Amino acid sequence: MPLPEVLVLILAGGAGNRLELLTATRAKPAVPFAGRFRLIDFPLSNCQHAQIADVWISVQYNPASLTRHLSNGRPWDLDRTTGGMLTLPPRQGSDRGGWHAGTADSLWRNAELIRDRGAELLVVLSADAVYKLDYREVVEAHLQGDQQLTVVTTQVAAEDAGRYGVVQVGADDRITDYAYKPEEPATSTVATEVFVMTADPVLDRLEARGVRIHCG
Repeated sequence: MPLPEVLVLILAGGAGNRLELLTATRAKPAVPFAGRFRLIDFPLSNCQHAQIADVWISVQYNPASLTRHLSNGRPWDLDRTTGGMLTLPPRQGSDRGGWHAGTADSLWRNAELIRDRGAELLVVLSADAVYKLDYREVVEAHLQGDQQLTVVTTQVAAEDAGRYGVVQVGADDRITDYAYKPEEPATSTVATEVFVMTADPVLDRLEARGVRIHCG
């Protein structure tokens, strides 16, 4: 079925300090993988396969290394006059300028731009995970319910769960609790950093708080 207006926001500003020499001179999403790929290739290829062609990429740490690789979106058919790829560097000029500090903070800082774009749905992705996922199926599942936010989850080993955002899910697949990198994880179900949001109500909630929310 035809989808409503969908905007993808890929968060590609991470420094990747734990990778040490691999990220000394490049952004983490630009780190090579399997010889010929970069980490950011995976979410971009997923967008291409899902036929979602309106993609914004938030950059900040060592952006030149990433911008050169992106080639204005040409490898993913995103070099378009309307829609396509847009790179969002940190900016000044408003009270929302400055460096981004997590997913919610990035949404808060870019809320006005997102609203002006007029997309009904917002798909928010991390730029440094290796996986294959049909975002169209996730969007369609989101549209079938009445939720404002859909979180894609996966299972990990119990001893590794504390490294992620840990999710508790009820019988109706609705999230009942979320804890970011808890010392004692309640489950081994974790968020994959793939989110689908109904844009206006989610942005309304962020802006109603009156402060930036740093949630990683």
